[in-house]
Amino acid sequence: LSRDMSKVIPLPDEEQLMPNRDPEDHQPFCRPFSQVWFKGLGPTIIPLILIAYSYGCFGVISFRLIKHGDDEHKIIGWASTISYHIIFILLMLCFFAASLLDPGRPPKKLSQKASSPMTSLSIKYCEMCKASKPDRSHHCGRCQRCVLKMDHHCPWINNCVGWRNMKAFVLLCTYVYLFCANILGFSIYYIIVSDFFQHYGQYVATYTLIMIMDVLAIIIGLMLSLFIINHYYLIGRNLTAIEYWRARQQIAETSGIPQGFRSRWCPMCTPVLESPYDVGTFENFSQVFGRNPLLWPFPLPSGNGDGVDWQVNPSML
Repeated sequence: LSRDMSKVIPLPDEEQLMPNRDPEDHQPFCRPFSQVWFKGLGPTIIPLILIAYSYGCFGVISFRLIKHGDDEHKIIGWASTISYHIIFILLMLCFFAASLLDPGRPPKKLSQKASSPMTSLSIKYCEMCKASKPDRSHHCGRCQRCVLKMDHHCPWINNCVGWRNMKAFVLLCTYVYLFCANILGFSIYYIIVSDFFQHYGQYVATYTLIMIMDVLAIIIGLMLSLFIINHYYLIGRNLTAIEYWRARQQIAETSGIPQGFRSRWCPMCTPVLESPYDVGTFENFSQVFGRNPLLWPFPLPSGNGDGVDWQVNPSML
């Protein structure tokens, strides 16, 4: 949407962007232990291997600092170990929640009327699923099914990010970033207090593994930083990644102005975009995280709504 446009931009359906599929190839569920889930298991193993590697390196660092350090170093070692494991537990809970939770599937029977005049209910038809779907639902070619409020398909969790697991996915990215920051800060402190350059020859293997871990933490942290900020921004505006990309593409086509790097990858750099579902920052966040801010840090299914009927901004009607 654009501020200078008086009505919603009609975005193309995914049926227009994807070739038709045989309906017999359709998998009705995107859930663990299904054939589709195992086919994409490879990318999911990579982050688990990296987490296990970092856990081993961190264990070596914290053990040596707590065992051989003075009282000040022991306090820092215990504090870092406790914070590390808190983040680690939350990270793993979010990972399995985002990966194993069904992102939401359209109900078999959809009401033709919205629940109230302030909500939007637009029924569409998916040619690939041969079934009706509500507004903001899209067909995933990888999972071969429609997903409620689909944001994107993430290969790292081998699942779609949609209405039911959006909170777990965003928290997962946040905790991975905090995980990298915790590892990087503690390992740099350890290198400084342990006279890294003086004893490098004596513990060359240990220090090499620590340096590799630090480099990985920097790379992953930098890659996630903009991604996390953009997703929190989109949640605050009540936009999904698909809605943002399609709106940007439509505006570029109608205006004749090509998309630049910033507008392509940074939603915050394109303030002209508006969402008809934007009902205020807190209400937008509560649709994903729930109304109780005390439960926001935990991957509990506490979001508001049913994923079918969406409240709309009165000014956009």
